[in-house]
Amino acid sequence: QAGMSALGRTLARGLDVKTGVTVTSLERLDATQGGGWRVHSREGQSWEAPTLILNVPAPQLLALLGTLDPGSPDPVPAILHGHDSEAAARQAGPVMYDPCWAAGVILRHDVPADWRALRPDHPVLEWIAREHTKRPDGAPPALTLHATPAWSRANLERTPEQVLPDLLAAAQDILGPLDTAQAFAHRWRYSIPAVTAPGPCHWDAALGLGWCGDWFTPDPHGPRVESALLSGWALARRVTGTD
Repeated sequence: QAGMSALGRTLARGLDVKTGVTVTSLERLDATQGGGWRVHSREGQSWEAPTLILNVPAPQLLALLGTLDPGSPDPVPAILHGHDSEAAARQAGPVMYDPCWAAGVILRHDVPADWRALRPDHPVLEWIAREHTKRPDGAPPALTLHATPAWSRANLERTPEQVLPDLLAAAQDILGPLDTAQAFAHRWRYSIPAVTAPGPCHWDAALGLGWCGDWFTPDPHGPRVESALLSGWALARRVTGTD
């Protein structure tokens, strides 16, 4: 009822969480430094820890792992060779995502409908949700729009300001005139995994290194938001030895 971010905010209570930070490289500390990990950010900050957990899309995972061995033609850095992480990293290579342009639309007046979500047969939009139906009573009427993978891919490098009018026009083509108070567009370059990796997650106890995400297959139901949660839980159990 409080939105999808409520779970993350609840789990983060009491933790030192850094937001608005872009991690650009990883560093493996040598044995004299404890053999842990150092993470570097674009903002010039760095952090050290004995265990490193990565929860990012597979292409971003491989890019970060590549910073451990810059310039190497092998996408899997040498430091992972001979460890469980070598095979797991190679399994991440074939993972592919469908992109998605999305829009959030706050309305002055709700659309005349009794549905919560709609899958229209339309060349631009594949999903429309009446977002306020998932919120407490009194929330302003709002729509969430998801473009089709094909349209999103064809328009991937346009700006949010450029694609928003097209998304709103498509919504009005389906729903009729919208009384829009506010709207924004957001690009998900890595939206829905089209090709996944086997297993629920990866954990390498010898390196203190693991990763998880919606691109794993923690159960047989296919890619969905629950896959990310199940993958994270599976990794947590392995890290804590409760699996």
